[in-house]
Amino acid sequence: MKSIPLAFLFVLVIVVVSPQGVPGVNIDFGVLVDTFTQGDTAEVPVTVVTRNDPQVGLVVFEMAFPATSLSFTDAVLGGAVDVQGAKLNTQVRDDGDGERKILRVEISSTSSINQGLLVTLSFEISQEIAANHDIQLENLIQSAKSLDGNDLAARGLSRSITSNEFIPACFFLSLIHI
Repeated sequence: MKSIPLAFLFVLVIVVVSPQGVPGVNIDFGVLVDTFTQGDTAEVPVTVVTRNDPQVGLVVFEMAFPATSLSFTDAVLGGAVDVQGAKLNTQVRDDGDGERKILRVEISSTSSINQGLLVTLSFEISQEIAANHDIQLENLIQSAKSLDGNDLAARGLSRSITSNEFIPACFFLSLIHI
């Protein structure tokens, strides 16, 4: 029988332990690609995704949109927020040069805000918008706090609304008789 060197008898097992990470929140605007005409309403869903199970009590974000393409009309809380004990505040202001509007949305709750649809934002499409026009929604600022008031890491994604031209489709049905 061959002898096995002693060094091979010991196996070193290294377990990489990565930290769970900092609890946080992603605030993401939905992407809309639809057929819009001038004056239509476009609804932008805003979702929240949490990391490492924080108890979220406050979400704030600011978004910029072109003043000539959209007008903010309404915000409705989504299913991620229990409407009992929740507050929704919105404020629209000019960015200073008149080209963009800044929408600030603040949602607070006495119970934890869950993952899912946070809020649906409604905008009126301008009468001057061209077909197949992309409207950029820029996520400027986002922040979140836990129910006990501690800051949570927050990040967000910018998106766009695309107004596709409506092209009516014609379908022909032909029957072949044999």
